[in-house]
Amino acid sequence: MDNNASGTGSSSFYSRLLARLYDPFMNGMERQELHERRKALLSNCQGTIPEVGAGTGANLPLYPAGTTILAAEPSPHMIQKATENLQSETVQANLEWIRAGVGDNELDERVQEGSLDAVVATLVLCTVDKSKEAIDRFYQWLKPCGQLIVLEHIKAKSSVGGFLQNMATPVWKYLAEGCHLNRPTDAMLKESGFILIEEEYFSKGVPFYQTIAQKPKDSLNG
Repeated sequence: MDNNASGTGSSSFYSRLLARLYDPFMNGMERQELHERRKALLSNCQGTIPEVGAGTGANLPLYPAGTTILAAEPSPHMIQKATENLQSETVQANLEWIRAGVGDNELDERVQEGSLDAVVATLVLCTVDKSKEAIDRFYQWLKPCGQLIVLEHIKAKSSVGGFLQNMATPVWKYLAEGCHLNRPTDAMLKESGFILIEEEYFSKGVPFYQTIAQKPKDSLNG
C-alpha cells in the first residue's frame, strides 16, 4: 500500500502524515511475513530495474550488489522518509530516485520500450489510477524474457470477503490516498500476456498475491 504512484506527490499535511504513519502501520506485517517474501523475490535481480512506487524504501536494501535501481516515487514525503530509513541500512545497489509515477514523463524518459530485464511493483498496483494500463506499460518496458516482480494485496475470492472490501474501499481509498482494497490484480496479470513463472496466494488478515511474471520470448513488442 504505497503512496499514490500515478502522478506527482501531494505536498499536503495529510501526505506528510501518511508518510510518517506508513511504516508503523506496516511494521507487524513486514516482520511476520512480507520482509522475507520481498527478500526472496528480489534476490536474483540484475541489471537496471525500475521499482515503481518505492515508497519508504522497504525493498531497497534487499537488491543484490551490481544492480541499478531507479526508485520511482511521486510523493516527496515518502522519498524523504525512505532517505531517513536508509541511513541505518546497507544498500548494495546503485540507487537513483525519480520523483515520478507510472505514466509520468520523468519516468518514461528514463525507460525505453524493450530495454529492461526486470520491473518491480510491490504494494503499489492497489494505488495507481489505472492499474491495467500500468501493467501494460511494464510489459512494453521489458525485453523478451524480462520479468515483472509483483507483491500485492488483492480482492478476496470469497463473496463475503469481496463484499466487505467493496464496502470499505471508498473510505479506505480516501484515508490511504488511493489504495483500493478490492483490486483483482492477480486476474489482471493473468490476462496481460505474461507467462507466470511462479505465483503464490497467502493471507495476513487480507489476501495477498505474489508472482514472477515473464514476458514471452517470442514477443513482438520490445
